[in-house]
Amino acid sequence: MLTDVVSYSRGGGGTCGAIKSDGSLWMWGNNRSGQLGNGTKTNTRVPVKVMDHVAAVSCSIDPSYGFTAAITKDGSLWTWGPDYKGQLGTGSRNYNTEPVRPQKIMTNVCAVSCGQNHAAAIKNDGSLWMWGDNQDGEVGYIGPNTNSEYPSSQFEAQPHKVMDNVACVSCGFNFTAVVKKDGSLWTFGRNNHGQLGNGKKDVNVYFQKNMPTKIMDGVRTASCGDSHMAILKNDGSLWTCGENRFGALGNGKWYLINMAGEITYGEGTDVLTPAKIMEDVVDVGCEYHASIALKKDGSYWTWGWNIRGELGYPDGDASYTASAPGVDRDCYIQSFPRQPEYPFTPKKPPKTFTVADFSDVFLEDYYAKPVQWAVDNAITGGTSATAFSPNTACTRAQAVTFLWRAAGSPAVNYAMNFTDVPADAYYAEAVRWAVSQGITSGTSATTFTPGAVCTRAQIVTFLYRREQAQGGGMQDAWMFRNPFSDVDLETYYGDAVMWAVANGVTSGTTATTFSPDTTCTRTQIVTFLWRAANVPESSSARQ
Repeated sequence: MLTDVVSYSRGGGGTCGAIKSDGSLWMWGNNRSGQLGNGTKTNTRVPVKVMDHVAAVSCSIDPSYGFTAAITKDGSLWTWGPDYKGQLGTGSRNYNTEPVRPQKIMTNVCAVSCGQNHAAAIKNDGSLWMWGDNQDGEVGYIGPNTNSEYPSSQFEAQPHKVMDNVACVSCGFNFTAVVKKDGSLWTFGRNNHGQLGNGKKDVNVYFQKNMPTKIMDGVRTASCGDSHMAILKNDGSLWTCGENRFGALGNGKWYLINMAGEITYGEGTDVLTPAKIMEDVVDVGCEYHASIALKKDGSYWTWGWNIRGELGYPDGDASYTASAPGVDRDCYIQSFPRQPEYPFTPKKPPKTFTVADFSDVFLEDYYAKPVQWAVDNAITGGTSATAFSPNTACTRAQAVTFLWRAAGSPAVNYAMNFTDVPADAYYAEAVRWAVSQGITSGTSATTFTPGAVCTRAQIVTFLYRREQAQGGGMQDAWMFRNPFSDVDLETYYGDAVMWAVANGVTSGTTATTFSPDTTCTRTQIVTFLWRAANVPESSSARQ
């Protein structure tokens, strides 16, 4: 058994890949098409090391002739396995009678997903690139090889750019789901079971060519199985649609079909429009006809086809007997979410979905929306292109600059006497505006002390004085009940703190303390700004 595993992918045909903490990739299972990448076509139950420095791996959902893709830590994308539909993205279509070892096909890649015979990659700039089988439009565009008379020969062997501003992508059997950075969900490809979630079901499967269509907004991520899809929204609700064979949708219903595709058992039907099945979910994953969800409390929940106990329990809420020559097997179906009974270690919900392209700000953070608002309104662009540095102390210069930008960066004609504010400093005009508005008078008659850290008392005072300059504020703070033992209403910040509490800008560090002299971080300041601006959907968390 492998240890120190940090990431895992299981393909539809029993091909498995795992990445260890040292970045090594290990593969095992079905290898009939060389999808293990070890130079053979021999199946193995023993994990074999294939590559080093690997950041992500995806095994094809194809139940027979799968392929594999991996991203190394330098952003390079590598593929291996069969290539008869151009699924390796090498630019040509090859039947690969000899096993193929990993081949590099792209650079600057941050995410990859493999379907049956098609694949998708997201580059660091948010662009989505796709290639492979295109008989149903699953690669998202009509290319030069898509007009063939024979659907089985329609493929695109060269990666092509499909769209921009993509946050995540998931490839199903012959369809694809994409979530853009604005939270919109787009789907395309085969829709014979309503798996695209557009309220329709295709009759002529092979020639429909469903191109990218927007399904809904407010989506965090989506995951595709064989012919079903699970959608996780920003509010933690989980929605499913598509084929409900084997209870794959988790809605308490299921059905079975015969070789002719006719329903033989069960009362379930396909769901053409996404329907909600769970709340408080933070992550979800789909495979062949099964799914797994992770809730906020760290608990796992599974449902769908449970033929070998892969859902984490030995049975289900329904069963049937699968017969083969000389063999009868009892198979189980779990049609609604259920917690695994086998030993599972509760997992802290992962922080995997970032905000505003910052690697250190996540959707689960209380300051996620304030940071996004601050970036959208050009109040701050972070400390670098990929970092916001949320816990870094904010200086007085930065604080008044944030305030100034939030006010629209107004130009004022006002003489300053501060000897420590150079005329060419990035914060010079912000300080000039703040002084002209009575927001600050400096630390002395001739100094502003721009590099000093901004305290909690100072930032709420700045905000309060800005409100007063606009005709707002609150007088006679002594009439408002002071909940804080460390705030004297006679101090310069007394009225400001009471105003901040009354307007939901802050509720203190505890029920009885405000901590006025504590350093204020970058995230706390943009959060105070956001709340003071009365931005809709304000977070209930107060800092």
